[in-house]
Amino acid sequence: MRSVDLAPYEWRGQVVDIRDLLANGFLCHPQLNLSGRKLLAHDAVARKIESSNGSALLEEAEYEMVRVAVETVVGQTRAHAELVKRVLEAPTVNVSVSG
Repeated sequence: MRSVDLAPYEWRGQVVDIRDLLANGFLCHPQLNLSGRKLLAHDAVARKIESSNGSALLEEAEYEMVRVAVETVVGQTRAHAELVKRVLEAPTVNVSVSG
C-alpha cells in the first residue's frame, strides 16, 4: 500500500487543496481518455481520496491510477510540483491485519 500525503500546502499565498486537485483535476481528466468502466474505477479512487483526512492509504492498483494520472495530464504548473512530488514519492507502508 502507498500513503499519499493530502495535507493542503501553500504556494504563492494560495492554499492548494491536494484532495480536490487529485479527485477532480487529475483522476478523471479528459486527457486520460477513460472508458466507462475505467472512469468508474477512477471515480471510486477519487471518492476515497475525497473522504480521506491527512493522507490516503491506497492499494497498489489505486496508487497506479493516481500515479499514471499525474504523469499523463499535461499543462501542469509550478503550483502542482508539490502535489506531483507527494504522489511520485509516496512511501510504501506495510499494513498487517490482526485478528
